[in-house]
Amino acid sequence: TQEHRELKQGVSTLEDQMRGLMLEDKEEKERLKKKLRVSQQEKEQIEQAFHHVIDWIRKQFGVEIPPCMGDGDATTPNNAHP
Repeated sequence: TQEHRELKQGVSTLEDQMRGLMLEDKEEKERLKKKLRVSQQEKEQIEQAFHHVIDWIRKQFGVEIPPCMGDGDATTPNNAHP
């Protein structure tokens, strides 16, 4: 019947739209994963540069700089050196 054909066509159109949305979602996830990887690489580069600067300051001025939080040290502002 005509209604049956229209219903099948509507379902087919919805399935196509869902596939399109799923593909867009997958592509968006891939873009976000790539951005996250880049962000993590940038963070690592910044941390390396920071550690190089700290090492340079230690050697240049002969001062000891307490490890920063996040370096596995429990240093807090309360017990930081004045």
